[in-house]
Amino acid sequence: MSPDRQLLATLEQLRRQWRLRVLLESLVWILAAVVLAVVASWGVLTLLGGEGPTLLTARLFGYALIAAAVIRGLIMPLLTRASPQRFALYVEERAPSLRQALLAAVQEAETPAAQRLSPSLSERLMRRAHDAIRTLPRDASLERPRMIRAGQWSGALALGAALLLVLGPQSVRDGARVLFMPFGTAQAAVPVRALSIEPGNASVPRGGAIEVEATLVGFAASGAELVFRSDSGATTEWQRLPMVPSADSARFRSRLFDIVTPTEYYVESADVRSAVFRLTVNDMPAVSRVSLDLQFPAYSGLPREHIDDGGDVAAIVGTTVTVHATVTRAVAGGTLRFDDGSTVPLVADSSGRVSGSFRVTRSGFYHVDLRTTDGTVVAGAVEYVVDAIADRAPVVRISEPGRDTKVSNTDEVTIAVDASDDLGVTSLELRYRVNGGAEQTVKMPGGVGSRPREAQGAHTLFLEELPLQPGDLVAYHAVARDGAGKVGSSDVYFLEIRPFGKDYRQSDDAPQQGGGGAGQQGDSPDGFVQRQREIVSATFNWLRDSAATADKQRRQDMTTLAISEGRLRTDVEQLVTRLTERGVADSDTMFAKIRGELAQGAAELKSAEELLGRVRGGDALAAEQRALQRLQRAEAMYRDVQLQQQQQGGGGGGGGGGQRSAEDLADLFELETDKQRNQYETVQQSRP
Repeated sequence: MSPDRQLLATLEQLRRQWRLRVLLESLVWILAAVVLAVVASWGVLTLLGGEGPTLLTARLFGYALIAAAVIRGLIMPLLTRASPQRFALYVEERAPSLRQALLAAVQEAETPAAQRLSPSLSERLMRRAHDAIRTLPRDASLERPRMIRAGQWSGALALGAALLLVLGPQSVRDGARVLFMPFGTAQAAVPVRALSIEPGNASVPRGGAIEVEATLVGFAASGAELVFRSDSGATTEWQRLPMVPSADSARFRSRLFDIVTPTEYYVESADVRSAVFRLTVNDMPAVSRVSLDLQFPAYSGLPREHIDDGGDVAAIVGTTVTVHATVTRAVAGGTLRFDDGSTVPLVADSSGRVSGSFRVTRSGFYHVDLRTTDGTVVAGAVEYVVDAIADRAPVVRISEPGRDTKVSNTDEVTIAVDASDDLGVTSLELRYRVNGGAEQTVKMPGGVGSRPREAQGAHTLFLEELPLQPGDLVAYHAVARDGAGKVGSSDVYFLEIRPFGKDYRQSDDAPQQGGGGAGQQGDSPDGFVQRQREIVSATFNWLRDSAATADKQRRQDMTTLAISEGRLRTDVEQLVTRLTERGVADSDTMFAKIRGELAQGAAELKSAEELLGRVRGGDALAAEQRALQRLQRAEAMYRDVQLQQQQQGGGGGGGGGGQRSAEDLADLFELETDKQRNQYETVQQSRP
């Protein structure tokens, strides 16, 4: 074969691979259009109903989508005929190693032999181009990536369409039948607005019961009624029974009991009515009545309960339920069959009942199956519900004082607590720490011995019995327990010890003036105190709520707290450094004490930061409270400086530096004011 024919033949093989790739990609377009057409038809029928014009609109819309996909993905690419030179350019774009040699060779091959300037040169050019592309058809390297991708998409779309038709709602299958079965019985097979009834026609043991479930198809309604009549006589009146909606509001349930004669029934909802179904009666044994004995767990303190007629169970987890089923005929035994596949044997007694017990561990449902004397198993037709109610932890609230409070070290503080629990409160405690020390526990009276569901208690803290001084801190909260040992905790609150005196209250509450700006708003360590108080509260809440928080979130919250504590520590250390560098502490004994308290507070902050970083919130809480105490003492001392400055009209200091020292400290605090406010806002925003 001549070089020009070999080259053109190889190009034709590549063109056939290109057509195969176009076919595969067009299949993706068509499958996607089919899925969209089915979904669109289902939507049109659901929204507009199933009348003739609507069916025609749904079909036309679906067919238009499929036709557009066929034209766009298949017909248009195949009708576009590319010349050999243009196809050679297409090949060169996907095989850059050819370097335009193929296009020049194809141009020579298309040129008549008599018009070629140099036959030998043209032959070498075509042979070289053929040698470069002859391996491309064999391994399909040009089209393989897109062919593989098209195959994957086709498989995924086909699988998705199959799952949609098999697992999707009935109305989706109805929409598919509208498109692909437009003639014959397909029109009647589309229940656009209908009721799907279970069990439909059925055989029921004489004296037994049956549960009827109706599912709304293609419409929604707020209610449904079960309409039935016994004896099936023409003169027998139909009776109506409201059906109970399920959680999804698309299904309704009702039960018919004591069926002794053939019965007809149907379901109505809105203006839609189902077909009439028939219940026949056989002579197999059946459950005529179910009674329950509920033995609640000991921790609940609830007495044993008997339910005379009804098989549905609603009880707390751990309750032992004994089911007694009265049967219409003698049986050898039976089983309780649960929705998870587990079973509990039922034992027959001489009174015509079968009994069995199970423990409530989860929500679900069960059937009562019977076993006749000849070994035949009669499946229970009624589904009984088991609703497992989880025991919740008590809810605790401090009602008095119910906020952070400033007190003197001689005050008596009455703390009132309210607690509630679904099963009853068994104990109520007040817990407090002084300056981050060991936690003290006080049992609170309030009638908890009788397990009330609402309990109140109160306790008075005599602060003069505690070694407290201005700037000290008492952190307190309340804890309640129920019979199961579950613990509920209130928020944490603080008692801040302030000096008791008319002069101090005037300094603390009234607008402050004079003294070189020391009394201006923000010229004190209040920003440090408030930020640390927020961190202490956040750490307490983290400890209280950690059991119900995912481990990853717990670690993220603790990291946020550690970062906030580190920023506060840096700010406190910077203020200590400024006090030292300006020589304020060396010239005034009061400022030396303030610097000492701030330095000790910074050390406690560092310890708390390290413990938070190791996710040791319980240990960090004590260090945080000790740091808060130090910061509050520094604040209290600074207030003393302000008071002296007001009383002396700007003259005199805390112990030797007088007015100059107060002004220096105010200047230092004023430089930090904006920074502290920004940091405090950051702490509030980053609280877990």
